Amino acid sequence: MRDSYEFEETMAGLSPSARKIYIILAAEEKGLTTKEILNCVTYASRTVRYALKKLWTMKLIQKLPYLLDMRQSKYLVKKVETMTDIS
Repeated sequence: MRDSYEFEETMAGLSPSARKIYIILAAEEKGLTTKEILNCVTYASRTVRYALKKLWTMKLIQKLPYLLDMRQSKYLVKKVETMTDIS
């Protein structure tokens, strides 16, 4: 489980484009393709692909096959499940 300090530190180390893409993905529960992300930002496609690769490498997002078009992938923010003490 990531603590909030570690998460904030990780986010601070990201480029502004990667941070913005992470925020966009966090707002979408169903995930987005690269094309859908490009419709939300004014970045070049190369910038978006690089940011997605960086976020995926850092294990902040998941990359899943997009079943409607297998040439694309869906990107989702990894949900951190919090464990609570049940007593």
